[in-house]
Amino acid sequence: MARLGAPKGNRFNVTHGLSLVRNQIKRRTDRDRSYVDKRTHEGQDALKIQAGLVEDQGGIDAISTAQFIAIQELTNLYYLALMMDRSTKKYLDKNPNMKNPKALAKLFSYRQPVSNGIEKYLSLLGLNRVAPPEQDLEDYLAETYGNRDNGDEAKACTAVEGSGGTTTEPPDDTAPED
Repeated sequence: MARLGAPKGNRFNVTHGLSLVRNQIKRRTDRDRSYVDKRTHEGQDALKIQAGLVEDQGGIDAISTAQFIAIQELTNLYYLALMMDRSTKKYLDKNPNMKNPKALAKLFSYRQPVSNGIEKYLSLLGLNRVAPPEQDLEDYLAETYGNRDNGDEAKACTAVEGSGGTTTEPPDDTAPED
């Protein structure tokens, strides 16, 4: 039976690179891959932004699931915006006669919903940095040195000093001299 549709690799009805970006992302997600392509500069920049957003929210242990989803969606939108910008630049470099206001307005109108989404998620997350939750001294010592005192209060100071359980007595200054 003959194959239906256009031949493989056909670029019929592709008027600008934005259709190619959409198709590329669709192929990636259909193959159960990440939305963001880590091999491209745009993908690497988007992942740096994602890591920075997680740190701004207080670290991975301090954010809620809803914040994580918002950060992930913001990363996807940022990646899409970068890909659209690259594609638009490439299209305009190939077709310098399209640099008229009507054509530019059409190209940049495709990016407007993405910019609105980025703005929405940024307002949802907030623009302020959140300090990571502080640890109390006992938790810090237990994490750093382990639990060496085995529950004995008398040996608790040796875990802090790191002396291994032996303490030295100060010399007795009250002893008579000969």
